[in-house]
Amino acid sequence: MGRKGFIGLRLSGSKALVKKLRRAGKRGTTALGAGLYAVGNEIMSDAKRRSPVDMGVMRASGYVTLPQGRSDLVVEVGFGGAAKDYVVVQHEDTSLNHPVGESKFLEKALRDKAGSPAFGHAAKAAFESGRKPGHGVHPTKPGE
Repeated sequence: MGRKGFIGLRLSGSKALVKKLRRAGKRGTTALGAGLYAVGNEIMSDAKRRSPVDMGVMRASGYVTLPQGRSDLVVEVGFGGAAKDYVVVQHEDTSLNHPVGESKFLEKALRDKAGSPAFGHAAKAAFESGRKPGHGVHPTKPGE
């Protein structure tokens, strides 16, 4: 769970891949961040497709932070901002009937991506191209 009034998840890569990228120095760390950020954006796109919609405020509140940290890179994927008063209830209350979308929308999007090779592919592509994180399709901060 993210901050109070927000629903969020933190992503990290496999220990073996992270170790290998860290040995590559700054370029590897940049690729690690770019991989996390790319997968975070994929998860958010899926979560937004699954989220309940009334007027669209909650769906629009989805964000993916740029990689943060030095020794442990973290990307946060979450909902909140203008929707913070009801996003947790909409996500957690499985008894609600949603004409559009479903409960556990972020959790399900993350679970579907868990164990996939997406992170490794994204990190490898970023390493090979020298791409840096920061070209996502979602806001990078809650409430943007």
